Amino acid sequence: MRTINWTPTTRLGWVALILSALSFLSFVGLSGAAGAFGGIEAMWVGAMVGVLFIFGGLVAGVLAELAIFRAHERAILVFVALAPAAIALFFLVGEAAFLIVYWLTGVAIH
Repeated sequence: MRTINWTPTTRLGWVALILSALSFLSFVGLSGAAGAFGGIEAMWVGAMVGVLFIFGGLVAGVLAELAIFRAHERAILVFVALAPAAIALFFLVGEAAFLIVYWLTGVAIH
């Protein structure tokens, strides 16, 4: 019987875990700034944190999948690294649906 570790044993698993943590922290930062201050004052800072959240989450998910299926990683934290990827994918699909509806109808959905 194989043992299941908490921490990753492969380099790919560690990179996925670090990117997942950065994505989660940027999501918490964006949510906290929106709730406490009504948003981020400088537009470029909010855009960069949003890009870190979306692309960091998606890349972390891809790397976690590679670590799980290619490197046979079985650490629990690598499986947890898939959660920010799912959240980022959910937001990305929502933004794409908004743009498609706006492009087709000319009416913003709220």
